[in-house]
Amino acid sequence: MTDAIRVQNLFVVYRTAYGDAPSLQGVSLDVAAGEIVCIVGPSGSGKSTLLRAIAGLEVPTAGDVTVRGTVLSRQGERDRGAFRARHIGMVSQYAADTLAPDLSVRDAVALQSRLLGTTRAAAHRTADGLLDEVGLSALGTSRTRSLSGGERQRVAVCAALAHDPDIVLADEPTGELDVASAATIHELIGRLLRSRSAAGVIVSHDAAAAAHADRALSIADGRLAEEQIDGRTSLVVGPGGWVRLPDEVRAAAALGDRVSADATGNEVRLRGRPSEPTATPPQPIPPSPPRIATSVVTELDEVTKSFGRGTARRTAVSGISARVMAGTLTALVGRSGSGKSTLLNLIAGLTRPDGGRISVLGARIDTLDHAGASAFRRNTIALVTQDLGLVPFLSPVENLTLAMEIRGATIDAEHARTTLSAVGLDGRADHLVEHLSAGERQRTAIARALAARPALLLIDEPTSRLDRANARAIGDLLLDICRRHGTAVICATHDDEIIARADMVIDLDSSTG
Repeated sequence: MTDAIRVQNLFVVYRTAYGDAPSLQGVSLDVAAGEIVCIVGPSGSGKSTLLRAIAGLEVPTAGDVTVRGTVLSRQGERDRGAFRARHIGMVSQYAADTLAPDLSVRDAVALQSRLLGTTRAAAHRTADGLLDEVGLSALGTSRTRSLSGGERQRVAVCAALAHDPDIVLADEPTGELDVASAATIHELIGRLLRSRSAAGVIVSHDAAAAAHADRALSIADGRLAEEQIDGRTSLVVGPGGWVRLPDEVRAAAALGDRVSADATGNEVRLRGRPSEPTATPPQPIPPSPPRIATSVVTELDEVTKSFGRGTARRTAVSGISARVMAGTLTALVGRSGSGKSTLLNLIAGLTRPDGGRISVLGARIDTLDHAGASAFRRNTIALVTQDLGLVPFLSPVENLTLAMEIRGATIDAEHARTTLSAVGLDGRADHLVEHLSAGERQRTAIARALAARPALLLIDEPTSRLDRANARAIGDLLLDICRRHGTAVICATHDDEIIARADMVIDLDSSTG
């Protein structure tokens, strides 16, 4: 097989006023025509940067990216864009961002083909065929904004394939989905790519994504670390002989920060040298104080909400009742499309219920007009949606400062940095948001919400793009905010790390509170 993608000694370094931030450090990768490769790794490891470089959206600092024989890294921006439009299909982390909300599902899938000059009739035939393959032919005339998360993602996959690209790049395509829906999407991508002999690169923090690929590569600290083929794992030797030892190997061997190495035949032996003891041993994180507890922050009474008209009308929330207390963490759970995001928007006063009552701190937010709900929200509620709404050309510190100014408050740099440090962004506080990974952006949005010290914090899938270690850290952080500050946190999630820490779980699949 010939190579569809060849990445050679790729470096991407972001230059900032505060210093250089390397994202990729000497990555080399070949993907054969018709091959599916999964790139896995933790938040901030360089996965999305690698995908953007392959797509021609990121200009390398050094090294080359060749796609279908064209060295994209040496093309101008216009030529890269034209090449991408013709030969590459992209599935974004946020399906809603790539699908025009006012288009029908059929037209959204056909859009790229139409832009390339395909006739309307031919583009619609292709779109109808793809929608039928993914079980959504009945929704062809529906507006994309009316779809559930899982449906939107399937439509986004169809839209990426409709112009018959040679290569499909998918960036965390299941970040917004529950486990069952995520497995469906991964299987769908693999099946559709293989039926068209298209090459695919899928990046994810979820190791389960690798089950549908021909091989998997793990990336860490901007370098490829491991390769897995048919269940066999090999360490990747990078430029200059770099090898990253797995954490479990280093722990088992009790390796310090220095090793000696020797070779016998094709074996390399590493021997650890004891590390110098630190002057002050690391201190454990103090336990959170007891729950502050008592008052009701939010009360839901038989809340219902539907969308659409006539036969297309769909119930999003059905008869939900619950009381959320100060200082507690509540998890909204349910399959993708069960109404979790809708319920958060109702509580925030962004939309009104069809029936029932919603009170926040004793005020009937469901009866307020747009201006009244906005003023109430500004003083009481912080909302982190899946569309993070960060300003990409500002740093995390500047995003926090701007958000507080919009709220009519001020925040000093120390408070901003302390809040960012609490979500693990100590070293990234002054870098531009557009240079952060998806997980780092998500943590920035959480920090921006926490900086306001709201009485009620609403968060939609805060760990969907984070690896397990960072998901645990976010779960601990949310619980700590509840306990220390008396904040009520309502979190829409399918993550067991959050659910295990919750004081109350509202299951929207069963419509019980």
